[in-house]
Amino acid sequence: MTKEKASQEINWKQIVITSIITGLVSLAVAIVVFFYTTEKTELTYEEFPISTFQSNETELSIVNYTIKNRGQKKAENVKLYIELPPISRIKEPKIESNNPLVEFKIVKQEKNLIIYQVNSLYQFDNLNLSLLVENLKNKNDIKIEVRGNNSVGTLNDNNEKNISPVVLYITLVLVIIFIILLIVLITTARKAAKAFKFFRKRLNEESEIEDRKVADILTQGVDYCDMGMSEESMKVLIKGKYLHPESSAIHSNLARAYARNGQMEKAIIEYNIAEKLIKGETDEMIFNYTKAHYFALNNDKESMISHLKKARDIDKERVIKKIMLDDEFDSYKNDAEFLALNE
Repeated sequence: MTKEKASQEINWKQIVITSIITGLVSLAVAIVVFFYTTEKTELTYEEFPISTFQSNETELSIVNYTIKNRGQKKAENVKLYIELPPISRIKEPKIESNNPLVEFKIVKQEKNLIIYQVNSLYQFDNLNLSLLVENLKNKNDIKIEVRGNNSVGTLNDNNEKNISPVVLYITLVLVIIFIILLIVLITTARKAAKAFKFFRKRLNEESEIEDRKVADILTQGVDYCDMGMSEESMKVLIKGKYLHPESSAIHSNLARAYARNGQMEKAIIEYNIAEKLIKGETDEMIFNYTKAHYFALNNDKESMISHLKKARDIDKERVIKKIMLDDEFDSYKNDAEFLALNE
């Protein structure tokens, strides 16, 4: 490796390391800023439509509010002020919390005024307030105020889409990292293209070597099987199966060896695998030809002939050359349909 190439490699590593460190530092800063800037109380309240009905010639209404702390810090000494128009009258106030540990009490109640006090309200705690009111014409006539130490409650508009500060910080960090990586990719595009070209060349070479290895295993395994040495054939092909599990031809010939050895169940398993791995006409021809051996050993002439025809249609010369040599077909060599395959 020349000094120039070594220098380029070092620069590449420095750029990647710098981008990673920058991203991590930015993320750490964002997290610190988030915790120091967002730890606060955020009181909100939500109002619901008023339900009105008649009772004993008096118009009654049910008023509902939900008070929440949406901040990261607990709200302390929270007070809820609800004042109705002078003609209205509070009949039955009711308040509940999703947290049984939340303590609250009524500190003041008059004809048209009620004040609740809540000792503390943590994040995700909420209070559900319900009032049965007499002679309330319009919910806009109600005055409500939510206050805590150093915080004032605001009306929560469900249509308002609030974006959490942490989401903004993380988005900013991701954008920064993306920009850095984009710069890295642009500045190293030519080098990446050369690397890909080299990789593709090596991949093709390795693929050719792999094909030769598979061919050598198949040749040895098939030769053993043709000579009636099914045990030796199985040993070679089982080893080949684990070295090259994606080879349909190895599975097909291993199935043939199993069948010759009387292990029909194992043969069927290998044939099923081989059929799923077929990638071309050669694989398909080998699958059909070896499957014909299986049917020949099981005295299924119709299926045997069918598979031999499929194999012959793909590679007639090779099939005709082998068909009269394989021992599995000995009992059919005087059969008219079998002999017709050689025509």
